[in-house]
Amino acid sequence: MFPGTRRQMLIPLRQLCVETMRINSLIVRSFVLIFIIFTALVLLTSMNTTSVSAHARFDLTGTPAPQASATPPPQVSSATPLPDSNPHINGVCLGCHGKIKMQGRLANGELITLNIKMLTDQSSFHTQKGVSCTICHQDQVNYPHKGSADDSCATCHPQSVDIAPDSEETFTFILPFKDTRDLAISLSIACQKCHGDKFEQVKNSSHTKLLAEGNTATPVCVDCHTGHDIVTVDRQTVSKVCQKCHMTEYTAYKASIHGSALEKESNQDVPTCSDCHGSHDVKGPSDNSFRQTAATEICGKCHTNKAIMDKYGISTNVLTTYMDDVHGRTSLLGGIDKSGIVKATCYDCHGTHDILTPSNPYSKVYPENLQKTCQQCHKDANITFPEAWLSHKTPSMNSMPALFLTNRYALDMVGIIAGLIVLFILLDVRRQLSMKAREPENE
Repeated sequence: MFPGTRRQMLIPLRQLCVETMRINSLIVRSFVLIFIIFTALVLLTSMNTTSVSAHARFDLTGTPAPQASATPPPQVSSATPLPDSNPHINGVCLGCHGKIKMQGRLANGELITLNIKMLTDQSSFHTQKGVSCTICHQDQVNYPHKGSADDSCATCHPQSVDIAPDSEETFTFILPFKDTRDLAISLSIACQKCHGDKFEQVKNSSHTKLLAEGNTATPVCVDCHTGHDIVTVDRQTVSKVCQKCHMTEYTAYKASIHGSALEKESNQDVPTCSDCHGSHDVKGPSDNSFRQTAATEICGKCHTNKAIMDKYGISTNVLTTYMDDVHGRTSLLGGIDKSGIVKATCYDCHGTHDILTPSNPYSKVYPENLQKTCQQCHKDANITFPEAWLSHKTPSMNSMPALFLTNRYALDMVGIIAGLIVLFILLDVRRQLSMKAREPENE
């Protein structure tokens, strides 16, 4: 009984050992499988990082991203399809245009950068208003871009066409524009989609007329508002914008009574470029409509404003005295008559951009400079000629008694004389009738 019993006790022990070995084998296999999976993931991640190094070279902020491994990426079949979704929407555009070495080649061979700085883009007036890139760049709505060459995808997507990206590669695109001016003029047309009212104003501006005559240096939208870091032009900055093309005029304005007050004191009462010339419907002194409205609408709107003029002790009678003058009265007939004679207006005497106070020795209306100023229109004006001009002075009994009395009583004298003439005529008619009535009696 005892030997059989011992054999029966050993059977469960043997089964336990077998089960234990089986469990250990499963654990070992599991560890091996986990190790294989982990190794495969590491290898795949390394391969993927290398293959997209061309995209990761610069992130959306424009700062250099960590350099990828020098190991060349695996070659991918040219049959690899492009993504189905369109990545060319606002925000994703910087994925390519955030690259510092992205550039375009114009027809004349000039290279321009196509890099859009992230900070510049975010500070743009358009970005703040939620305007997307494709609102202006309509040709870039489609994917790939409209007009792109068949093999252009390789430039940004080398892994899709069996081309290994070079970490030092510069992305160069061929642009369909003759030069930078052709590019600026062409892109400015896109502004019309949203700013049609401004385009209506621009149609009649001096700038548009010059452009129509073939002057491509004439400023267009992007010259004043820039292309991407768009900001609104205000009173304090408008002269800086105009300065880019009109340096001579800006220099004179900066030294004038108006410009110096604006730039040194940020005085908001003085006129800026747009106050006189307009923002989009720009006109200059050579334009007849500008000349006709100079006194009443341009200079007059400030110099007849009592609230502003009282701050500086300036009389608001300047427009009244001008209109009472021979210059003002003839200007009502038109800035330039049929014979080509110019009717003198404010800026003919005071200057256009170089306006100074009358007490300034360099002012065009300073007493010693008046003869030269008058000779602009009156070629034979001598040294005493300006004395006949009253300027903006109002005659008084103390300063000009004869002229004051004439102005004061001239109308009364005309009335009295006219009344005497009428009385004389009536008395003469009465005498003639009386004489005619006595004629039958004499017969």
